[in-house]
Amino acid sequence: LRRLGFFPVGHTRFFDAPESLHLPEPVWPAGFQIRTLQLPEGLPDLVAASNRCYADLWGHMENNQPTTIAIFEEIMARHPGYIVTEGTFLLFAPDGSAIGLCPTRLGPLGDPAKSQRVKILDAPGVTPEYRALGLHRPLVLTALHHLKAQAEGPFRLESWGDPEEVVRIFLELGFTLDPVNHNVDYLLQPNPAR
Repeated sequence: LRRLGFFPVGHTRFFDAPESLHLPEPVWPAGFQIRTLQLPEGLPDLVAASNRCYADLWGHMENNQPTTIAIFEEIMARHPGYIVTEGTFLLFAPDGSAIGLCPTRLGPLGDPAKSQRVKILDAPGVTPEYRALGLHRPLVLTALHHLKAQAEGPFRLESWGDPEEVVRIFLELGFTLDPVNHNVDYLLQPNPAR
């Protein structure tokens, strides 16, 4: 692919962890706060966090254009229950700005008659200027504790374009990469000689 002029632009990865995953309590640096999404008053913070956390990560709609309140309202109208307010965590910096988020939801797992559900963490994100603090760790742990109380079943973490230092945090927490659902996306680099 590289010889043909393609270059890698990002990874789409899915990680799995068993229900028995050890979950230490999240530890936050001083001044950082985690809150669940409140609607409708929390929509501006959700929009701000989405745009700041995902704009530089391959595979997010925010790569192409900023998201808006209207876009989230349309998503919620089309897919009721997709955004679970009590399962959507927003992270705030000491200055009060929204600098992280982790939406969660429950998905089906095999036989619908069984009580087990897959517990999904949908693209935990932290803004670029705060990623070096390792805030993905307490953010993911907060979401895992919430999901563990919701249902029986394994965990799945969806990652779109995350850098390797963030992927390492997911692996250190006990997640394993699903090799079948790991995609590397490439783009064709324009040839300036043409």
